[in-house]
Amino acid sequence: MTTPRVPIVAKRFQVIGGLPWAQSFRFKRPILNEAGQKIGEEIEDVSAYTGWVADWRPEARSAREVPLVVDSSLAAEGIVTVSADAEGTEDMDGAGVFDVLAELSGVPRGFVRAKTSWERVVTRDD
Repeated sequence: MTTPRVPIVAKRFQVIGGLPWAQSFRFKRPILNEAGQKIGEEIEDVSAYTGWVADWRPEARSAREVPLVVDSSLAAEGIVTVSADAEGTEDMDGAGVFDVLAELSGVPRGFVRAKTSWERVVTRDD
């Protein structure tokens, strides 16, 4: 018996403004016995999900956003990677939050919710 997972609330990730950033997530779901007790975990194949999206914002209710790239090419293995190029990390320009969403048969699911801290790259061509 298995049960769907709630979104991963991840630790804070360090983003360096002006450098590319990427973070991979592996999704697992609990294996439950007949009494509903967790007896293990298994990799969750999330390849049936479509429309993967992720946005970074300074805070959840902010109108300002930086779209992130979601690579779901390893979704059958339960792995999804979120990334931003150097320009995207520069646009973040401060701490913030992001989440990762996808749909299955038109029903949205939140997979990850996380915070970011931010620092400007030290070595640059100014």
